[in-house]
Amino acid sequence: MDSAEKLRRARVIDEKCRLDGKTQALNAFIKHSTVFPTLCVEERRRMIRQWGHMKDYSQVLAERIEALEGGQEAPAVEEDCKKDL
Repeated sequence: MDSAEKLRRARVIDEKCRLDGKTQALNAFIKHSTVFPTLCVEERRRMIRQWGHMKDYSQVLAERIEALEGGQEAPAVEEDCKKDL
């Protein structure tokens, strides 16, 4: 992997880490917040839809990382995210 590919991989991993953090926060809000049930049904549906799209987007980023790894699964992504915390 050349330096440009390493940089691209690092950027995609960073994007996935940030997205996954936001996805987890939204999921926690939906599941555990006392505010969520008080929102109108349309807003709750939008937030649940948003959460689903965020998960799909994260999966696409995982596939891109895998492709950058030459088709090998990239279990190190979670470790890379932890390094950034």
